[in-house]
Amino acid sequence: MAKFVGEDWSAQRPQYMNSPKSKNAKFQKSICHRCNTNVSKHYDDAYSQFSEDLRAIMTDGADPNEIVNMWPWNQPLSPLGKDYRKYFEKLIGCHAAEVGAPIPEALSLSVANVLWPVRTRATILCNESWRLGIAELRKSGDPFSHVAHHGLAVLFDRETFGPKSYRSGIRIDWADVYFEYEFDDEEVEELCSDHIEFLDEARSNAKIG
Repeated sequence: MAKFVGEDWSAQRPQYMNSPKSKNAKFQKSICHRCNTNVSKHYDDAYSQFSEDLRAIMTDGADPNEIVNMWPWNQPLSPLGKDYRKYFEKLIGCHAAEVGAPIPEALSLSVANVLWPVRTRATILCNESWRLGIAELRKSGDPFSHVAHHGLAVLFDRETFGPKSYRSGIRIDWADVYFEYEFDDEEVEELCSDHIEFLDEARSNAKIG
């Protein structure tokens, strides 16, 4: 397993770990104890159920994107549907805090459970080379499983080249699950006026799309 974290904001350097309890699996203290336990524990529980369901789909040989048609993940207003989205909002916020990136207030309030999930959308991609590699290992009886965090990325608008969204995610075996937090007009204006150095550094690494 690997957690992708690095010294720069793009967080692309892998740190390998032998188990989920490895110190490399943990974030720096970027969220207070109360928020990480009382407020957001059910986000973690929802993600655990989501990852189990996703692995079950892939074990059966189905496209991991089928999970978006399954209950409760196809019901964004259901308790589990809401909480698993908030888990990924928390993931984006923790990555941003680790690297000193500005955190939008609406994102913070959603993670604190003051707001419903805000302007986030999911994308699931299947990594074919990982799928084939894991399949070969499992044929030989190796119960290999892969989990990795995708670090914070900034996406820019193709036409305006202005900041468009934050993106982070997790790889579960051969499925890359990405979540984007889309900036509103006020957040774009604030980033462009108050965080110029951050955006200049981000543009040299980020995706235009």
